[in-house]
Amino acid sequence: MTRNPRGRPWAPIGLILELPFALGACGGGHATTSSGGARTPSGFDFGANEPQLVDAFGDSITEGELEGGQVTSDNYPNNLQTMLRGLDPNWRVNNRGVGGETVEQGARRLPNALASDHPGFVLIMGVVLAEIFSGMNDPSLWGSPGGDPHHPNEGGYRVMAGIWFDAMRHAIPTGPAAERAKGGGTTQSAQSRKPAKRR
Repeated sequence: MTRNPRGRPWAPIGLILELPFALGACGGGHATTSSGGARTPSGFDFGANEPQLVDAFGDSITEGELEGGQVTSDNYPNNLQTMLRGLDPNWRVNNRGVGGETVEQGARRLPNALASDHPGFVLIMGVVLAEIFSGMNDPSLWGSPGGDPHHPNEGGYRVMAGIWFDAMRHAIPTGPAAERAKGGGTTQSAQSRKPAKRR
């Protein structure tokens, strides 16, 4: 992990600028707008992607590195998968974390991961990292005092998974949209879709 001039770690992957994009469905899609102007996930079109597959993409934090370089299976992708399976047992989360990877290396790796996995959702730790870490002010969530200040401990990884889970619950299609995403019900063909009128 690279440090910025103030000695704080840079975000591992800086490809995503805002959380809704990081949680966006892969594939073509559209969102509907309510009378209040809020965007809702009711119209996700996952295309050929698997709607209940998540790729967690990043560096050593996504991989699950602990103090001393050990890697734990109690990382945030595995914890997130457990939480999502509480909603539906078909959810899967791929851990695509690679310790020590640079932003450039991650950017080169991402297209191949997307092409091979066909995930419905991609989580990329970038600017969102600051929001996740702000919820982890408790020192007991980090490595031992005087140890590794860059990687959470297993309790910290569980907190991170909970933060991602809370954000994902707002992006996961429900009702008829969820059935269409799973292949049930009827869907419009690309030719029959008409763009929404702008107001």
